Amino acid sequence: MGMHVFYNPEPNNVLPAGESHHATHVLRVAVGEKIKVIDGKGKVVTAEVTSVNAKGCEYNELDTQAIPSRPFRLHVAFGILKPSDRMEWFIEKATEIGIDEISPILCDHSERKNVNINRFEKVAIAAVKQSMQPYIPVINPLMTFKEFITSHIPGYIAHCSDGIRIPLKDFDQSLNAVTVLVGPEGDFSTNEIERALSAGWQPVSLGESRLRAETAAIVACHSIHLLKD
Repeated sequence: MGMHVFYNPEPNNVLPAGESHHATHVLRVAVGEKIKVIDGKGKVVTAEVTSVNAKGCEYNELDTQAIPSRPFRLHVAFGILKPSDRMEWFIEKATEIGIDEISPILCDHSERKNVNINRFEKVAIAAVKQSMQPYIPVINPLMTFKEFITSHIPGYIAHCSDGIRIPLKDFDQSLNAVTVLVGPEGDFSTNEIERALSAGWQPVSLGESRLRAETAAIVACHSIHLLKD
């Protein structure tokens, strides 16, 4: 069995309250036990537990690795979905694969009007601990489709409507930052597609199959990785 992995974003040697509780009351971590600690910013520490008390679970660093970030930045923006668990599934899997930024966006066909960003962040933290990804993605506050496309450098919009669309595999691989827009259930509206194209976003196809929204977002994420790595 491998070492337990914990998350501590602070530059100290005490696990945060939630992580300490999980370590001591659930996993029954004991003094002298070795653990892994990640900060979500590329630092991976092998440590030894030195104290378990009311202050929390304290540890000494035995070995520290600073893992460099990828040479490209991947950002996926997705139209929010009615079932929260499907959005959380996307965030979990995208984090495991490796993603730098995630943006939930409110679209014309979105069937809900709000999301729980704190919950999304907890899902991402659990995913980096499980997969040992050294970086936690930035999860942005909810914004409207119009706000997003006018405040970000144009990238690619994956939609299912008629019209010329290049395969995502043919994206410009010289780019060091890639942003892909994926729609909600029912895809982007005609107005949204036209607005994006007018703003310079390039239309792409994710293949012949008509994918569920969260599957399309994962396919986009994984495809970029395969082509850039």
